[in-house]
Amino acid sequence: MVVIAFHAGVPHITGGYVGVDVFYVISGFLITGLLVDELERTGTISLRGFYARRARRLLPLAALVLVAVAVGMQFFTPPVFRPTVRFDAISAAFYYSNWQFALESVTT
Repeated sequence: MVVIAFHAGVPHITGGYVGVDVFYVISGFLITGLLVDELERTGTISLRGFYARRARRLLPLAALVLVAVAVGMQFFTPPVFRPTVRFDAISAAFYYSNWQFALESVTT
């Protein structure tokens, strides 16, 4: 919520770093719990299985969001910005978006 508030321009919210840090702490706690549970149940941890489960859960929704952005961009984005949004969607599809946004922020 802190990150969203920062990006929404809420006064006195400086940077979204605290929100990102909290996200990482909670994610680490939950992931560790999943791995410990798997270790207790099976006696081993399969990172391949772990990532396969994450992919089955996250990729369909990520694809839906990218398709929605591609369709919505045709209706809500001025034509001059469409190539940029299209390129951002493609970089997100290949999990390259954070690197792309970092490169854009330094070069523009």
